[in-house]
Amino acid sequence: MNRIRKTQQRSSETTSQVLAAARQCFAADGFELVTIDAIAAECGRTKGAVYHHFGSKEALFEAVFAAEQRRLADLVVGRTTTADPVRALQDGVVTYLTCIADDHDAARITLLDAPVVLGWQTWRSCDDGPFREILAGAVRSIQAAGRLRDGLDVEVLAELLLGAITEAALGLATSSAQPASFASTIARLIDHLTTP
Repeated sequence: MNRIRKTQQRSSETTSQVLAAARQCFAADGFELVTIDAIAAECGRTKGAVYHHFGSKEALFEAVFAAEQRRLADLVVGRTTTADPVRALQDGVVTYLTCIADDHDAARITLLDAPVVLGWQTWRSCDDGPFREILAGAVRSIQAAGRLRDGLDVEVLAELLLGAITEAALGLATSSAQPASFASTIARLIDHLTTP
C-alpha cells in the first residue's frame, strides 16, 4: 500500500513539473516553436516521461490551457470581494482584463494560441468552464437581488457578456490598449442592464 502511494505521489509530482515547464515554454515561445524535448529538458525529465503523462504536445497544451483558465478564474474570484452583485461583476471584469493586459503569458496561452491549437469548437467549449459559470452566477445574483432589468434572459445575457469580455480580452492581447477603456465600457453596459 505504501509503495502504491509513493508511486502515485511521484506521478503527481512529475505531472506538476511537466505542466509548469510546458506553461513556461508555451508562454515564452508559443505552441508552434515548442518541442516535447524542450519541455522535458526544462523540467529535468525524459521525453518518454512527458509522453507517459501526456500523449501528445496538443494534449499537454490543453492541460496547460485548462490550468491557466482555472488560475485566472481563481484570481478573478479572489479579488472580487464586494457584496453588491452588480459591482462584483464589474470588478470581476476589471480584474480579468487587467490580468490579461498585464500577463502576456496568460494572454498568449488562453487567447492567442488556444483557438489555433485546440480548434475553435474545443476552445469555445472550454468557455463552459470557470468563466461561464462565474458570469452566469453573477447574473443570477443580480437577478436574485432584484436588480436585473425586466425581460432579460439570464443565460442569454451571460453568454453575451462572455462574448463581449472575450473580445475585449482579445483586443488587449493583440494591442497596447489599456484595460480601463474596455472595462469601463463593459461596466457602463452592465449599468444599463441593471437597476440601482
